[in-house]
Amino acid sequence: MSFSKCWVVAAAFALATALGVQTAATGGLASRPTDDSQVLLELRPGGLSARERELRAWRQELQENPANLPLALRLGERLLQLARSAADPRYLGQAEAVLAPWWSSPGAPAEVLLLRATAEQHRHDFEGALRTLERALTANPRLGGAWLTKATLLTLRGDYPAARRSCLPLARLVDPVTALTAGAVIAGVTGEAGKAWQTLTNVLARPGPATPEALGWAHAAAADLAERLGRVTEAEHHFRAALRMVPGDPFVVAGLADFLLEQKRPAEVLTLLEPAVGSDALGLRLAEARRAVRGVVDPQDLRRLQEGFAAGRRRGLNHAREEARFHLTLVPQPALALRLARENWAQQREPADVRLLLAAGRAAGDAGAVAEARDWVRTNRLEDALFQRLDSTQ
Repeated sequence: MSFSKCWVVAAAFALATALGVQTAATGGLASRPTDDSQVLLELRPGGLSARERELRAWRQELQENPANLPLALRLGERLLQLARSAADPRYLGQAEAVLAPWWSSPGAPAEVLLLRATAEQHRHDFEGALRTLERALTANPRLGGAWLTKATLLTLRGDYPAARRSCLPLARLVDPVTALTAGAVIAGVTGEAGKAWQTLTNVLARPGPATPEALGWAHAAAADLAERLGRVTEAEHHFRAALRMVPGDPFVVAGLADFLLEQKRPAEVLTLLEPAVGSDALGLRLAEARRAVRGVVDPQDLRRLQEGFAAGRRRGLNHAREEARFHLTLVPQPALALRLARENWAQQREPADVRLLLAAGRAAGDAGAVAEARDWVRTNRLEDALFQRLDSTQ
């Protein structure tokens, strides 16, 4: 395809994002029409939503006054929220463009650096995000969001002592629910899962003033702890409560889908996911549920996922966890699944990641990978009924 045609395709999809249109018959991928009757784009019947009108107004105002930092921060934060909730990385680039005058400045305000670190986290550039957060906290040590993001990233990386140190300032900088949840998440992967779950249960019984996002995170953390402790009923209760707090949140939806798949309830996963799948992670779980219900893998699911993973890598997004799971469960390629699981393990070390390393290692017959997973669980005193069940299955 020529450069001019490439530009037209890119412009069309940029316009689709700006106007809230939906692609039809292309699966979100660029394609060349075969005849004049082929529909490329369908305008949403209802026009722009209130949120989209607000974003358009903010963009217009910022265009007229590009030095308006408070407005740029507000718009950038909203775009990053959309990147997460819609699982659409294009919003990351839009947020960077909005904050471009300050994004790479040596003297960038701490609030801009926090948003930059958030974007880097979305792209799985965890090391870059941590460096950016250090700059933010040097500029403003009382920026609670930066301490929280740093603690979360360090927990994700498996650096629990540093994560605990980053949690200490939270007690005086953020709301109690958020501070207690951050601490409970760390305790829950270092031998104190029962105590952590009880802490969250107590705080959620009387949360006091807290945002829906804070309550959603607390319920999601409690659900993960309950499931790993074998408290199935409590886990489902917390997953459902989290979704009531943050409806449609892709990470909570994925967690509930995994729970239902683990409980052999794939039909409920179809009900949960089929109305609107917005990411490869959710598409993967939908494909697994369809395979469980129908007994065969849907070729269209495989094609969409393969194209999605390839597109993500072209955009610099590394979702090795989902790719490894894809090659472990849907297209059995144990050696490739293990390579991807190791790639993922080098980035993040949550309970789901150590289970993936164990499963891929066993499927590929790699005793070293299996031993590494077991050593991690033993060294960190990780309590995980799912890991133990997987490890005991022959």
